[in-house]
Amino acid sequence: QPCPIQECQRSTTINKDVNTDNQVKALEIKCVHSGDGCEWIGQLDRLENHCVRDCPEEETSCDRGCDIKAKRKDVQRHLRDECPQRQYTCNNCGDEGIYARIKGQHYKDCEGIYIECPNNCGNNEDINTVEGIEAHLEICPLQNKECRYWVVGCRDLVHSENTEQHEQDRKRDHEDMILRALQNIIISSGQLKEKPWLEEKHKFPTSPWTLKLEGYEEKLNQEGPWRSESFFGSPKGYCFILRVYLKGKDGNGRYLSVFPTLRSGPNDEHLKWPFTGCVHIELLSQNNSSTRHKETSYFSVVGRDAGKRPQEGQINEVGCGIPKYIERSRLKGEFLKEDTLYFRIIVDEQFGQQKAN
Repeated sequence: QPCPIQECQRSTTINKDVNTDNQVKALEIKCVHSGDGCEWIGQLDRLENHCVRDCPEEETSCDRGCDIKAKRKDVQRHLRDECPQRQYTCNNCGDEGIYARIKGQHYKDCEGIYIECPNNCGNNEDINTVEGIEAHLEICPLQNKECRYWVVGCRDLVHSENTEQHEQDRKRDHEDMILRALQNIIISSGQLKEKPWLEEKHKFPTSPWTLKLEGYEEKLNQEGPWRSESFFGSPKGYCFILRVYLKGKDGNGRYLSVFPTLRSGPNDEHLKWPFTGCVHIELLSQNNSSTRHKETSYFSVVGRDAGKRPQEGQINEVGCGIPKYIERSRLKGEFLKEDTLYFRIIVDEQFGQQKAN
């Protein structure tokens, strides 16, 4: 055995003191997890066996191989309530399978989910999946859609069933818009190719948007707000995200706070700034009821910072929000289901301009 002192080059033989070793092993000690609540006291040489087999505070691997470790005392709860590989039954249709599958692909395709038309048209038969909302809104008679003369300047949103009447009422206006557009084409034809919505309109869907916030309980304990995917006021309109503070903007935990916030988009150079419209935010009920919660953010009354044009690739620091959107105590049982919330968003880009006129 070399000497532990580096400068010393000598070696020596160390004989084990069996008596002393036995005395040390026989010493009574507390479990290494005593600070976490384990009350075990025993001989030192039995500590390892205690931790490996019996200690309730020792972390162990999941028997199902889900890669999540849990304390031995919590293993049964993990297997029953938390393990993504546990058996799970869909609350909507009764299908059984692995939790990760049911909460993943199955939930997207589940035909047992009851979702009402957000426009209250009364025809809910074709809305039997989450994805069915988008398909239904394409044919919903009460769905606001852009006038087909939007590209030449008409900014009206019209119910599908009122399209024909709208075009008759504004026929002269539409003709004037077409003439002005033709004049602009003659003067500078190259500019049209710079407008992304004319060439790639399929990439810019119209409102209303349905935003899905999954993993509510997990996100509740995370720092900062949840941020949605980007959404647009119109195919060639303003780009937004939705910030949701699950414990409230002030962090006191009583209210859910929502803040529509502008972010840079492909249409910004062609838009009027600052944005002075409003954003309607509706929390959708997931039960078979007509309950809904709707509030509106008015950008025209909160100052120019919220509505200013975002820098390229950036999100504005200031949003136009509702700090006390809804009390969190109201979520469970009505709006919160399967650990998920659904928000329906409608952007009224003309609100501020109409008010000014």
